[in-house]
Amino acid sequence: MPCTPLFTVVTVVSLPGVSPQVNTTLSVDTACTFNAFFIMDDPSGSFHVSTNCGGGTMAIDTVTYTGNFLDTILVTVVLQCPGALDCEGVPNGPAMPGTPCDDNDPLTMNDTWGTDCICAGNVPSVCTAAFWPLQAYAIDSVTGDPVPLFNEVWLIDQSTSTAGAVAHAWDFGDGGTSTDAQPTHVFGGPGPYLICLAITDSSGCTDQFCDSIAVDPDGLLSGLVGGEGARNGFTVRVVDPLTVTIPEPAAPADVRLWPVPAHNGQTLSFISPSSGTARMELLAMDGRLLAQHPVALQRGVVRVEVPLEELPAGPFLVRLTTATWTLQQRSMKQ
Repeated sequence: MPCTPLFTVVTVVSLPGVSPQVNTTLSVDTACTFNAFFIMDDPSGSFHVSTNCGGGTMAIDTVTYTGNFLDTILVTVVLQCPGALDCEGVPNGPAMPGTPCDDNDPLTMNDTWGTDCICAGNVPSVCTAAFWPLQAYAIDSVTGDPVPLFNEVWLIDQSTSTAGAVAHAWDFGDGGTSTDAQPTHVFGGPGPYLICLAITDSSGCTDQFCDSIAVDPDGLLSGLVGGEGARNGFTVRVVDPLTVTIPEPAAPADVRLWPVPAHNGQTLSFISPSSGTARMELLAMDGRLLAQHPVALQRGVVRVEVPLEELPAGPFLVRLTTATWTLQQRSMKQ
């Protein structure tokens, strides 16, 4: 700085004793930046970097690299001609491109001066870790109906991030972990197991979600194993609905829960797509089972009473589970 594109050149010269010897002249681009790539024999060394400022003056700086034979080292230099103004108009001031600044926007972070001397930051991303447990099933080729796959549960990954790609960290609650986006894990018993998913996106946003998963004596998705019968293990497969084709099961509609908050009881109403039985589970926000009750269903409008006497005050989840669908609502007891 200052710089006139198309006319400004930069000279890079290696110091004596550095191998191989470098002596090259580089043109700058329209933003007055430049770059060069050298393959050096020595794992450490230095370069003189200079430019002609006019009027017999020069801007000169020395950059040093240190690494090993397997590294690619990035070194950066800012050349400032004598008397040049920084981004705040101060002669030879510290507000140079690439240095921190404040754009006075509370919604941004990591504000820095750009090569055009505009102070700008990045809007922090928003990320949410989530997965939805679903009884695994296949579609009957004759009837087209879903047929449960016993001792197998799908976890539908519903994690989102405004920054795009995320890194996954699964904890299956039995000592098993995975960093795969879509892992498969086999449990030795019916559970319940507290499965947790932690995500981190490219901007550093992190979030975690946990849910308690188990199968009943028949190998179907449940909140807690009860009664007597076989005690089989089960397999969990994480499924990404964007990349894996999953037959869409019928789901409850027009779901309503009232009053919220409540003291001793609530009413849950919905349009059920099927008849049969369901298990109603009242869960703490950390996945612990607080209470469970059997529920008889009929196709059409259903009203279910949700007893709250056994629950402590605070937030909780109401979950109804059948072989083909799950309904979950957040609630609160006063």
